[in-house]
Amino acid sequence: MKNLVFTVIIALVFVACEQKETNITPTFKESVEFSIDKPDFEIGDAIPADNIKNVAEAAEFDGTVNLNDIWLEVKTRNDNSANMALVNIVLNDNGNEIQLLNEDVVVVLEEDVTIVPLVSILSAEGQSEIISKLIDIAAGNDDSNIELTLKGETFYSSGMTGSVDVEMEMFIRYSF
Repeated sequence: MKNLVFTVIIALVFVACEQKETNITPTFKESVEFSIDKPDFEIGDAIPADNIKNVAEAAEFDGTVNLNDIWLEVKTRNDNSANMALVNIVLNDNGNEIQLLNEDVVVVLEEDVTIVPLVSILSAEGQSEIISKLIDIAAGNDDSNIELTLKGETFYSSGMTGSVDVEMEMFIRYSF
């Protein structure tokens, strides 16, 4: 009986030690910065295609791209007196404007730095267009930058006016 129990314990140890294969996929991050100094703003900038192409070459691009995350990092400067911003983002591709988000984002400007997740409110068309653009750039089929326009307006507490001094940086995290 003692040998049977010992054999069962050894078998359980071997089963518990079964190796599982884990694939580790590196992620890459690109960003674009927007400086806001007016209550109503429309600011354009671009993520350079060369950055993505260089990453794809180093990572041995296999033809697929996963969009892992998109977010805004909002930095409020000392000269800022606005306490809220309403923001939307447009992707510009060959003269076409594609709404990146399904809805405007309300950003509270009370902290020095605020992270605003965007992945849950990406429009299907915007998500598809970003992935398509990343694939085309990584494959060498498109040399154009990812052009983005940040649109919105800022608001102040009731009866208060003042200056706006905010940096917003949009990040895209992706993997091959």
